[in-house]
Amino acid sequence: MEIKLKTEVKKYLERELRDYKDNKKLIEELRLDIIEGSPSITLGVPGNPNKGNECQTKKVNDLITNNQINRLENMCKKISKVLDGLDGAQHELYNRHFEKGESKTKICIEMHIGEATFHRYKNKIIYGLAEELGYI
Repeated sequence: MEIKLKTEVKKYLERELRDYKDNKKLIEELRLDIIEGSPSITLGVPGNPNKGNECQTKKVNDLITNNQINRLENMCKKISKVLDGLDGAQHELYNRHFEKGESKTKICIEMHIGEATFHRYKNKIIYGLAEELGYI
């Protein structure tokens, strides 16, 4: 890798990779909260016969415009694209290191790879995400 990422950017990308599965769950929880949320009721205002449609419209609008959901979805799509481009060993390293949090030593021993290969695979994942996000 010719281009060097700043340490802060690299750590940010590593954190996003670690949080990927949790963020996918969080997206679903946020969507469910919006969908199952109660409609806001304004006291003293007579009911509207189209209230059901208004509630549905508001929920759809909230789902589309929720910044947190949009940011998380965008990041998850980018990470998914990077993961789709990995071969078997690289994907296993991602699962073990970023998802399960296993140590470098344990991964190297159990996958029968050297420390240099570990770092090469890890950097491929991180730099792939950096490229997807436009950092490089």
